[in-house]
Formats: sequence, structure tokens, C-alpha cells
Amino acid sequence: MLRFYLLKKALNNKPLKIEENNFDLGKEFGKHVLDFEKIKNYLPENVYHEYKQVVEKYLPISKDLADVVAQAMKKWAKDNGATHYTHWFHPLNEISAEKHDSFLEFYDKKPIETLKGEKLIQQEPDASSFPTGGLRTTFEARGYTVWDLSTPVFIYEKVLCIPTFFISYSGESIDNKLPLFKSVQILKENCKEFLQIFNKNFNEEIINTFGWEQEYFLVDRYLYEGRPDLIMTGRTLVGHRPAKGQQLEDHYLGSIPPRVKSFMTELEYEAWRLGIPVKTRHNEVAPNQYECASLYEDINIAVAHNILIMELIQRIGYKHNFKVLLHEKPFEGVNGSGKHCNWSLMTSNGENLLKLTYNKNKFLRFISLLSIIISAVYEYSNLLKSSICSLSNEYRLGGYEAPPNILSIYLGQNLTNILENIESINLDNLKNNFSSKNNLKNLNVILKDETDRNRTSPIAFTGSRFEIRAVGSSFNPSFTLTIFNLAVAKQLKEFITEFSKYKNLNFEKAILKTINSFYNQSKLIIYNGNGYSNEWKQEAIKRNLCTETNTVKILKYLVSDKSISLFTSFNVFTFNEIKARYDVKLEYYIRKLLIEYRVLRNMIDNHILPAVLKHKKLLLTIINTYKKIYNSIPKLEHTQLELIETNLNKIYELKNKIAEEVDKAEKIADIEEKALILSENVKPMLTHIREYIDNLEYLVDDKLWPLPKYRELLFIR
Repeated sequence: MLRFYLLKKALNNKPLKIEENNFDLGKEFGKHVLDFEKIKNYLPENVYHEYKQVVEKYLPISKDLADVVAQAMKKWAKDNGATHYTHWFHPLNEISAEKHDSFLEFYDKKPIETLKGEKLIQQEPDASSFPTGGLRTTFEARGYTVWDLSTPVFIYEKVLCIPTFFISYSGESIDNKLPLFKSVQILKENCKEFLQIFNKNFNEEIINTFGWEQEYFLVDRYLYEGRPDLIMTGRTLVGHRPAKGQQLEDHYLGSIPPRVKSFMTELEYEAWRLGIPVKTRHNEVAPNQYECASLYEDINIAVAHNILIMELIQRIGYKHNFKVLLHEKPFEGVNGSGKHCNWSLMTSNGENLLKLTYNKNKFLRFISLLSIIISAVYEYSNLLKSSICSLSNEYRLGGYEAPPNILSIYLGQNLTNILENIESINLDNLKNNFSSKNNLKNLNVILKDETDRNRTSPIAFTGSRFEIRAVGSSFNPSFTLTIFNLAVAKQLKEFITEFSKYKNLNFEKAILKTINSFYNQSKLIIYNGNGYSNEWKQEAIKRNLCTETNTVKILKYLVSDKSISLFTSFNVFTFNEIKARYDVKLEYYIRKLLIEYRVLRNMIDNHILPAVLKHKKLLLTIINTYKKIYNSIPKLEHTQLELIETNLNKIYELKNKIAEEVDKAEKIADIEEKALILSENVKPMLTHIREYIDNLEYLVDDKLWPLPKYRELLFIR
């Protein structure tokens, strides 16, 4: 049988040998990235300085300068083994896209290798073949990729990759990169104006920083190939839970298995060569679940690095005979995977604006910024919630493993108490608000953070940053970060306006009144307790927070008047651009759910029923033999046969009902109505039918079951 053949191959896998001692991090880090230091060797000095100024100040680049820079890039790329170049962009399908071109051109009918400035600046892929929500149609195919100078070019798999924005022929954004870039500029401008309240001469650059934590599952590649559901949908549509899952809490931060460590080591080496500052690797909570995390970087570059790491783990995983699963909930009954997004703000001199200090002026600045971000999340919580919604994340959120799908902020009791009593706080003795006793005799000092960590909170302040924990592991985080940036920018403006109302008061009193006003208007979003508890769900209803769990309904917030006003007021999206994203998300929900239905139907007919019928035949043979010899029916086999028949009847019944609902939905033209029928009628029945299939897996002879089981997928490493 195929399953046992694949099991044998999986068990024979051995760790690949990686030469760890020969890797020189100082020499290798960023080797495949064209930074200023490298390109300086390929440009005349005057051209280098002109190019550096264009990049750092994000000025328009002339054609003449682009021609010289393009040739320098080509020369560097060739010197480092590249054979092609591509415009690397992020369309609305959560992954990156690329079309490879060779450096081949003809000059006087002779072939040469070159890269022209016009090809560096702009290219033309087929825009109608990517998700656009109707902004482009098949007969309107033209789109443009435009060089994004804020993200360095790099070499990946012998291809020179030029990071670009993706826009339609008529100028609409049809990617994830350009809106994020715009939101960063808006946030910086408004943050600088806010900081001038505290220092009118403030003129430093603001850096929007981002650090990601990427969770993923590793399953043996051979076992993966025996699971049609994993191949086609990224998750197991059926599978009886093993006797042991994560109950013993023995996987989290445990010793990394040798084969996995070999994979992780090579992943780090390749990431470092691409300038990706991967810092942490460890076992996650669920069996065969892992995580890698990066240091903080400029948000545009960090997002590009996150997309790259998602590609790297797939490619390197395959080399080590692993399949990497980025789906948010690949296995029923064990933890799913997320992407924790750590967001912060810094000045160009390296000062973190979200780091608590006891300097009076900086403390007031910190608390003000804290109240602004709380207000931003409160005011736009429904919009933020819509940005993290998808079919795959719907399976994950709300369980006792991931952030609940009720958006809230965790601050910790210290900071909450300060905000509650902000107008009466003693600004001359700030340290008392954060004092703690040290009861450990062997330690003289314990450095206590200003806040604890709450793993049940969707958005938590964890000291120097906000950790957005509800983003799905398979997501491009750009859209959520774009909305977060715009919401904060909007509330920065509101804070400045509110502060100006208290000009008759001295500075300290005016700031404290403004903070108090902001906090009181938005404190309902703060919850420091257990987000998994039923008490919180009831409390959230009392606070009038959104407790909706249906993705299709939540997505409506994307196109609410309030959301449209935020996007259009900052000129980040037009109405058509945000409506297009809404349509794309609905379309993907529909398509993915229909794929799951069709895959499950095929698995029932082609894999599960044949195995069950073979087992039934075996049982009937035993029963008939027993009757002939003993003139009675064996109770155990007869009971098992009855259980099989009961589960089969339920499967047939549900299968027909699902088919009827799918047929009904597919006849509906309206995308919203279709998505709602599928989410409310089909999705619950797909979950229900798997219960009976999983019962059959438990009943059928192990030798007859054709699909690799959970115990094999989760525990073979």
C-alpha cells in the first residue's frame, strides 16, 4: 500500500550534513544584497554620491543615472553568479511574483549582456492575470512594475531581484507593497509633528520598525505526498486525533531534532546571505511546529524579508525532504500557526519612542504615544479585524491556542493604572510606579519589564513595541501594517488637535488632559485578563466590541464609510482600490472553500470508501465464518459493522446536503451572497462530515487505511 511505502521512505530520511564551523557570519551576512558599500565599487565616485542621495531622500531618478546604475547592478550580479534579472513584486495573493529575463540584448546584430536603465525602472507584466478585484479585466491586461528604491536589490537563486511596486495601466495600486510604503511616509510626517509638541526643534527622521515571528509546521515530504488534502488545500480535511498531541507540553522549546536542526541551520545561512537578520529558532507548542524570528528593521525591508523567508523555508525544506506548512490550521486538535508582528517607532539616532523612561518629558511623550495607539486600535478595531480575516485564519482564531477573534489590547496593570490616574500622577517620582520587590537572595537586581506578556491578547504592548498576534502565518503582513500605520497617523493628528484646545493651561497639564481624554474615549479596548475565557466574551459584548466570527461578515468593515474615509483622506487607497481588495478577499474565500469541498469529496470517493468497503468485507467474512462454525454472530465484529454503517449513512447524508448547498451557491451571481451561503451552510457541514470520517479511520484496520495518519505526520521528524 502507498501509505506504508511512503512511511518506509520517511523513516529512512537522515539529517543532511551542514558545515556549521566554516560559516563566517561577518563575511557572509548580506553577501547577496547590493548595498551602498558594494555598489560603490561599480560606480564613478560622483555618480555614486548622486545615486546615494536619490535613494536616501527618495528623489526621482533620471534616465541617465538609471542607465549607469543598471550597468553597475548587472556587473555586480554577473560577478556573483546571476544569469537573469526580474522585477520582484507583491500582488494581492499573499505571495511574491517574478518574471525572469536574461541580460541578452543585441548590439550591431551581436549578442551582448546588458541591463538598460528603462528596464531597471519599469517593466510590464500581465496585470489581468493577478487578483485585482475587477480593476483589470482579461481584455485590459497591461500593468506596470515600478522600481522601489527603498528596498535593496538582491540575488536569489542566481536571479537579480529588483523590488518593485505593481500598478495598473490606469494607475491603481494592485499590490501590497505600495500602500504600505505610502502609509509609512504618512505616519512619519504625523509622528514628527506630534514630537514637535515636546521639542519644537525636533527634526530627526522617524523609522517605522517591524520584527516578525514566523510559525510553521514541518512534515515529512513523502508523507505529505500521500495526503491529497495537504497538497491541494494546505491543511488536513480529515484525520483522527492521535492519543498524544501536545498535552504533555514536551515540544515547546524542547531539543531541536537533528534533521530539523540541519534544515534550520541551512535556512539561517541562506537568510543571512540575503541580509535577513534571523535571530531566533525554536520548537513551537504543537508537535512538528517551529518558529523563526528576526531582529527589527525598517518596516518596508522587514516585510520583504518576511516574504523571502516564507519562500526560503519552502525551498530549503524540500531539499531536506520536509514540506513546510504555512496554513494557519493544518491539523485539527493541535495549535495553529500565526505571524506575530512586532511594531514600533524609532528616531534616526536610535531612540525607541515606545521605550519607557523616567525622564519627565520623555515619559509624557511615551504615555501620550501609548494613548494614541490605544485610541487608534479602538477607533479602527473592526477595520483591523477585517485585515486579519481569511478562511484559513478563521479555522485558527478563537480557539484556546491563538488570540481570540475579539480585538483587544493588553497593557499590563502598571501602565493601565497610570493611564487611569494620569492627571494625578506624581511626575517628579515616576520610578515608584514601576518598583518591584526582589525576593531572590542570590540575585541583587532583577530588571523587571514595565509590563508582563499576555499570550491570549491579539494586540499586546510587550515593552518597546506592540505585538500584533492575530495575523495568520501565511499572510503577507503588509495590509494589516498599512491599516495600523494609518490608524495611528489619524490619531496623531487628532491628538495634536485635542492638545491645542488646552493652550490656556501650562504644558504638563495640557498634555495630561489630552492623554486623559484620549484614554477615556478608548479604554474599552483594553483587557488585561484571559482572552480565552467565556467571561471576556460576555464582557466584550457589554463593551460593544465586535464579537463576530464569520469572515464574510467581518470583511464588510473594509468598505464601511469610516474605513473608506481613513483610506481616502490620506490618499492611500481610492474607493475603487479598497473595494477591489474587498472583492479579492471574498473571491479567495469562495474559491478556497470550494476547493476544500471538491478535495474532500474526491478523498471520500477515491480513498476512504474503498478502504471502508474492504474492511466491511473482512468483517463480513469473519462473521460468516463464525456463523458456520459456531452458529452465532461474534458480538465485537457485529458491533463494529453497525458503527461503520451508522457513520457511512451520516457521510452519505451530509455529502448530498453539501452538494445541494454548493450547487445553490454556484448559481448565485452576487459575490457577497455566494460567500455568505458557503460560509454559513457549507463550511459547518464540512467540519461535521469529518467527524464521521475520523470515526471510520478509528474503526478501519490500520493496514487498510490509505492516508498517512496524524501520528505519522506529527511525530516523524
